[in-house]
Amino acid sequence: MKKYNVIVTQRNDEEFVFSYDIIPSPITELWEAATLPAIKDNLNLIHFSHIDCSKKPQDTLDQINYHCDIVNTAGILTIPTIPKSIENCTQEFLNQLHKTFHAYTAEAIILESESDEEFGYLKDGRSTHSTRESLLIVNDLIHELDHLSLEWAKSSLDMAKMHYENDHIYELDFSSDLYSYFGYEWGVMGDLRLGYATLGKPLFTCYIENDINVVKEKMVASQVKITSEVYLIFDYTLDQRNKSRHSISNYQKWCLDNDTYSYGYDPEDPQHKYTGRPLLGKLDTEVDINFVKDKWCGYKSIRVEIE
Repeated sequence: MKKYNVIVTQRNDEEFVFSYDIIPSPITELWEAATLPAIKDNLNLIHFSHIDCSKKPQDTLDQINYHCDIVNTAGILTIPTIPKSIENCTQEFLNQLHKTFHAYTAEAIILESESDEEFGYLKDGRSTHSTRESLLIVNDLIHELDHLSLEWAKSSLDMAKMHYENDHIYELDFSSDLYSYFGYEWGVMGDLRLGYATLGKPLFTCYIENDINVVKEKMVASQVKITSEVYLIFDYTLDQRNKSRHSISNYQKWCLDNDTYSYGYDPEDPQHKYTGRPLLGKLDTEVDINFVKDKWCGYKSIRVEIE
């Protein structure tokens, strides 16, 4: 793979290609091996935009309520009452909802494996597909509100996330010596970065969100698999804005103060030590955020082509 082309189709059917030059590395080779079969088998492309299109936090919370209603109506799982007003939505609540998502998604996957494979229904008629789909959307929306509620991330986090549906069938393990490719950077404008592709939170995210409960309940989830998931970074200042919050010394102090070691989580362990995302490629042309928003806000469809 030399080029990863993301084709964004506008409502007027105009197309623009965000073309990324792929940067070779052992991590990139694994990502390619997990991605190319998904494209060849014509799996559905799943995409979620975190690009600031002037959407208000209340709009995001309304979407969370909408999809939680879908889950509850299906009757397979029950999600507790979600705040209707953004003023009542706290970081503590988002942490709890993320924990609920983690547990319920695992349960939904088990239920789906027991359902009719063609239609995704249990014998009593309840849909497992709609439940899992809404749960995955809720997870993305939780992270969108995370960025809006945390003091260090009041400004937008302009990025898009993409992967292929059911791409876990092509997922690959990677050896511990490859964690060094994760580094300590999330990226800046024009970066194509490897996605997290893991259910749960890594230890560093627990620190960022001050979520010690995930640690105490031993639900920390380090990334050990690579799938097709990628992050398209459209932010000039993402790493600069996060430098103080992403300080390794602050992270280590938080782990020490909260005694994560006693729960089996050492921040010096390679799987916990590196806090960034591996670089896969770079956009082959310069763009600014206004141009990006013009193409991504209100798009009609997204597809990927490989050269």
